[in-house]
Amino acid sequence: MEYREFFDWGYIAKTDGDKIIIYGRNIRKVFNSDIGLILSGKGSITSNVFRNICRNRGDLFFDKIGYRVFYNDSPYSILMLRQIEKYFSKDRFKIAIEILKAAARSKIKLLNLLDISSDVRENAVGKISDLINTLRGEFLSSLMGVEATITKIYLEAVSKIIPERYGFKGRTRRPPEDPFNAAISYGNMFLYRFINRCLLKYGFDPRISFLHQPYRYRYSLALDISEMFRQVVVDISIIPLYTSGGMVLNRDFRKEGSAVYLSKSGGRKVLRAINHRLNLNYRGRRLMDWIIDQILMLKRYLLGIDVFKPFIFE
Repeated sequence: MEYREFFDWGYIAKTDGDKIIIYGRNIRKVFNSDIGLILSGKGSITSNVFRNICRNRGDLFFDKIGYRVFYNDSPYSILMLRQIEKYFSKDRFKIAIEILKAAARSKIKLLNLLDISSDVRENAVGKISDLINTLRGEFLSSLMGVEATITKIYLEAVSKIIPERYGFKGRTRRPPEDPFNAAISYGNMFLYRFINRCLLKYGFDPRISFLHQPYRYRYSLALDISEMFRQVVVDISIIPLYTSGGMVLNRDFRKEGSAVYLSKSGGRKVLRAINHRLNLNYRGRRLMDWIIDQILMLKRYLLGIDVFKPFIFE
């Protein structure tokens, strides 16, 4: 399904036959009602718009409030059912393993790019490579245990190039306890929210995941997709800010008890670096487009028209 977006403040959405006409302050656009339409901003909409969308099996999503039209046999309901089916099948573990392997290989790639001493790098890469071969089976707790070990080895190697004044010893979260963890947590949350917005746009129920356990209102599917992009988007953007000394301790951070958070200036630096990275050309396309492609590939896989191939940082 094609997805189109309309943004304005004070728009009015009406119908003309099967067409949907949206009037903004200085713009008028016409859409077919069999597409995915994303409305951003604030406006009013007639009941006939909903009728047209349902009659022609389109999709209507309100970005500001995260609400979408739900009806029998809608693209959203069909995709949600496919997500549930995969969640309760053995394919769930295949997807989870592919995601974890891709994330581990991306960690190896980044370690090979960073200015880490050869002995530290080779030791870490060797251990991670061996652990990749143990990612098998149908017990998520076991798989996540291997992932935790891989991440620990990776971060131990990365810590060797982070200046000591930043106090980075290992991963801490909720809350982060040193300046480097503060930026990693901030960057990961930014990536998570970007991916979650894309999942909502393209018709997913982001609560139904395959690697991370669904939990209350957590959008676990966004965490699944994030696993494949953290190194290529977040880590590779943030690490140079520290190795170059670009993050200033008494200006870019604030403390609350044992917790360390980015200040406004620190947040701006991290967001600028990540946004630049997302718009960077990687293998002929912007990285944000690779993320969207991965989401659309998962959608095609769930609908039975494609195979699942995880993104790997190469």
